[in-house]
Amino acid sequence: MTDPTRLLALAEECEKAAKPDRRLDCLLHVETIRTPDGTFTEVPPGPWKMTRWFYNPLPSVNWIGYDLLNVAPQYTASIDAALSLVPVRRMWFIGHMDPTDMRFAATISEIGRIGAKTWRGFHLSPALALCAAVLRVLAEEASDAP
Repeated sequence: MTDPTRLLALAEECEKAAKPDRRLDCLLHVETIRTPDGTFTEVPPGPWKMTRWFYNPLPSVNWIGYDLLNVAPQYTASIDAALSLVPVRRMWFIGHMDPTDMRFAATISEIGRIGAKTWRGFHLSPALALCAAVLRVLAEEASDAP
């Protein structure tokens, strides 16, 4: 099962990032393709080759050759890629905080409910703000899972 504290730490890392980061893209990809039982929704692609950046999310699984840099979308650089992470049945909004603060605020909330729960992410890049908000949603869903 995905660890909510790891997702929240990754959300904080997204908000602290100075610019789009391929390492964060790889971490986001690995965390978001995981299913609730800890397995993955896609199989690492072949043919196997050495990676430029290697991340082994599960030490018990041999992931040598899983080229995350070629597989992971650029979530932190592209709003379109970041939007693909937004869970179904959630609405999203991206805007500036106020005229004196040029950071973007990405808000994700439940659809069609008064007083719906909201999750937010903040960054100078709208894609990174959205990634942080998505990770907070996923962390709460993971903590609510039985």
